[in-house]
Amino acid sequence: DSPQAMTDVASYLHQASSSHHSNSTTPTPDMDPTPSLSHATRVSPATVAWLVENYENAEGVSLPRSTLYNHYMRHCNEHKLDAVNAASFGKLIRSVFTGLRTRRLGTRGNSKYHYYGIRIKPGSVLNNSPI
Repeated sequence: DSPQAMTDVASYLHQASSSHHSNSTTPTPDMDPTPSLSHATRVSPATVAWLVENYENAEGVSLPRSTLYNHYMRHCNEHKLDAVNAASFGKLIRSVFTGLRTRRLGTRGNSKYHYYGIRIKPGSVLNNSPI
């Protein structure tokens, strides 16, 4: 989760979005013109920076997926950014924080999906804000 790793992810996202738009090859049925991170074209480097500023990999800790997505939606609203849908956000989270696992936690019939292996950083403003 170093600044260099964040720069690498942001650089990759920028390359994916620019290569996606400058592709002059005529697509054939066996070619997939979308980059492997198809959500990347809509995710700003500022969003990746926000994720790295506020979350970190942490073994033995889990967060509800809905909590992360709600934090993200609030971030987008506050900064006038276009938000991606929950599925694309999940792909983004996994590309920024490798090694995440998904778990269903809660009582039978009332379980929620959680990301296992991520936490809010201790100094993050998200610790003091409602979900």
